[in-house]
Amino acid sequence: MKIARSILSTTALGLIVGLASPAFADDWETTLGADLSYNTRSNERLDFRTAAPRLHAYVPLNDTFAVAGEWGLTIADYSNGPDTSFNSLNPFLAAYLTPDAGPLRLRIGLGVALPVAGRGETGTEREAREVSYRTAMDMNGAFNPWLYQVDTLSLVVPGRLEFNISENFYAAVDAAVFTHLRTESGDDNEIGVQVAAEGRVPLGFINLGARLQGVRYKADVFQTSLEPFVGLNLGALGLRTKLTINLNDERVGIPSSTDLWGLHLGAWVNF
Repeated sequence: MKIARSILSTTALGLIVGLASPAFADDWETTLGADLSYNTRSNERLDFRTAAPRLHAYVPLNDTFAVAGEWGLTIADYSNGPDTSFNSLNPFLAAYLTPDAGPLRLRIGLGVALPVAGRGETGTEREAREVSYRTAMDMNGAFNPWLYQVDTLSLVVPGRLEFNISENFYAAVDAAVFTHLRTESGDDNEIGVQVAAEGRVPLGFINLGARLQGVRYKADVFQTSLEPFVGLNLGALGLRTKLTINLNDERVGIPSSTDLWGLHLGAWVNF
């Protein structure tokens, strides 16, 4: 019954977001990309470096429908603890509607994150994995938290709206509602929401911009972050580097996400 209520609530919130958003004309191109995030972190027990490579793809099927997927790893190298660990993120699959609406570009979808990320068997392995997943999530400003939840099936209703404010300024808004359905007994299911606003200025083949984002789920998780970025458009090839700066974090725990930064490098190819 608790799972059914969570599914119904997430679907209703997603319909509200979808119906409140206008639509667009041109479908986005087929895109294959890769991102790498990196940081260093320490707490009372562990001192380590974390890298989080991710692969993602977006494929339009026609003028109205598209599919997308994302998967990655966390790689944690400990200087005073367990051996280097390689841990899978939750694979995310989504289908999108890309309706026609003139100069605006909208996609609204329904996705699922499969429960691949696990806590581990032994106490040391469990701690190392949980710290690795939390760090990977925090260095992305906790955005898209369904990728990092352990023992969790997540349902997601994501959307994105892009528009041109002028010839020299582009803007976009990302939003999603989601529910985390815990696969282990005793853990509570959760419903959350995230929103991000992004602006960029094209200077020839260089793009300069920034992104402000916020994520809310659980009673004790609210995180906002700022991401300045620089991008290069080289024909079908795109490159981007960005820095995630966590602005606030209400979670109770050590260490705080506000002490954490994330450096990201990304590349993609359009077809």
